Amino acid sequence: MFTEEPNGALPKIDPVEIKEPWTEINISQTDALKKLKNLNGNKSMGPDKIHPRVLKELAEELSLPFSILFNKSLKSMELPSDWKCANITALFKKGSKKAAGNYRPVSLTSVVVKMLESLVRDYIMKNMQANNLFSKFQFGFMSGRSTTLQLLHVLENWTKTMDEGGTVDCIYLDFAKAFDKVPHRRLLLKLKNFGISDPVLGWIEAFLSDRSQRVTINGTSSQWKPVTSGVPQGSVLGPVLFAMYINDLPEAVGDDCLAYMFADDTKLFKDIESGADVVKLQNGLSNFQLWARKWLMEANVAKCKSMSVGEKQPGSHVY
Repeated sequence: MFTEEPNGALPKIDPVEIKEPWTEINISQTDALKKLKNLNGNKSMGPDKIHPRVLKELAEELSLPFSILFNKSLKSMELPSDWKCANITALFKKGSKKAAGNYRPVSLTSVVVKMLESLVRDYIMKNMQANNLFSKFQFGFMSGRSTTLQLLHVLENWTKTMDEGGTVDCIYLDFAKAFDKVPHRRLLLKLKNFGISDPVLGWIEAFLSDRSQRVTINGTSSQWKPVTSGVPQGSVLGPVLFAMYINDLPEAVGDDCLAYMFADDTKLFKDIESGADVVKLQNGLSNFQLWARKWLMEANVAKCKSMSVGEKQPGSHVY
């Protein structure tokens, strides 16, 4: 399930333009108090057994010591081992309860570290948006963007083509175990390229390293197992780190087709007027595969589908 990242040289990466220098990060008592008061007291606790309701009810008393603790963690680029553990529980979806595939794994991590993750996430989002670094084709994990907004953008594009009597071919792409597969050295390379430096970069490296998880069912737990790749499931920071990792994917597929993303779910499509356009879309798909190979991600072929919308054009539409 995890990615074995080679120890050799990392891929070359085009530097991005940083117009606004990244600000320093400093957690104030007010910052900590706000996160404490915003906790959901009905959520489950993590392996450290610190319940969010207790933290929320003691927000005033804990805000100062937590601000000191968070700043110490960031400046030293270290985290307690309890902050890097996760309990995996099974949530039933539908169908037969006897089939393991009908359960969705849910990762429960420390509520305390989630507050610090949230503060680091706020810091990253502020600086990424100030430098306009996020791809305009990514609609996941960001305030003001949603699946609905993405669909409206895609629908506007497709409707224009069909109103003119044209055809759109679309390939739906999905990564296998996307969050678990992200290799850490390559992720840190991209984060540094975006302008993140120590101590935040070093803290993120420590946050990703030496993690462990276990399965817990009906009060019984398995042995702890190491987590050697990926962004942590159930974490606050994980989704934005993943979005930053695949941020260059729409550009990598080339200029001949468009790639709209919501998290790792990608629509790759192009207007089809002739067989040459089919070839261009195929080239975009090939570029997607090259990107995935370069960055050690893997497509879930069983979930990848193609679709034609509009009047059919002569020629092959098999990708």
